[in-house]
Amino acid sequence: MVNLVRQQENYGGLQIQIWSTSGSVPLTERVEQTVLRQLQSKGRVSFTDIWEAVSIAFPNSLTSDQSSIKNSLEDFARPVKGGDWLIKSNFRPGVVEKDHTTMNRSVK
Repeated sequence: MVNLVRQQENYGGLQIQIWSTSGSVPLTERVEQTVLRQLQSKGRVSFTDIWEAVSIAFPNSLTSDQSSIKNSLEDFARPVKGGDWLIKSNFRPGVVEKDHTTMNRSVK
């Protein structure tokens, strides 16, 4: 659940409204999720592909910096020739789902 809070400021006749969210997922985690989704759907991506996907998902001030995207790529993929990134085998969709199911079974 996301709660929107509006704050109004008046600066010399210019009224500014600032909306903030409480209880939302931090931007870094949303960037990680976007990077992982792109890798899982394509398998092999360029940094530019990921940058574009993140910029579309989080426009304007929500756009992440290059270092958080690179850190996420390093977590979920390995660099290959040509500057692309290839998803690590343990993050492929079938493997992640299998691990999740195995964990659920062992918890019960």
